[in-house]
Amino acid sequence: MIRGLTSTWHDHVGALSLYRRMKFSGLRPDNFTYNFVFVACGNLPEIRVGRSVHSSVFKVGFERDDHVNHSLIAMYAKCGCVEYARKVFDEITEKDMVSWNSMIAGYSLAGKGEKR
Repeated sequence: MIRGLTSTWHDHVGALSLYRRMKFSGLRPDNFTYNFVFVACGNLPEIRVGRSVHSSVFKVGFERDDHVNHSLIAMYAKCGCVEYARKVFDEITEKDMVSWNSMIAGYSLAGKGEKR
């Protein structure tokens, strides 16, 4: 449902509200849920909520999940926090094409296309 709210209806506020209700009811989000929650945070932009959700990723053990990390990079970049995006990128042990493209897009969004 969170995916539908963010992808189809672009209701990012509704997606975050549903995520909060999900957590309150005791349901454990999976890695794909976190992916779309970070999409919602990046599109609002809602860095405060994004950082809070990021901390919960560590509590449930998804800090090494590629989908989660790519979404985190994009969320931080869209919120204007490219330095946090870079920290997430640097923690990825085996960077793939999506990792690199996410970070390049993040620098581009921040107007730092020449970053090396």
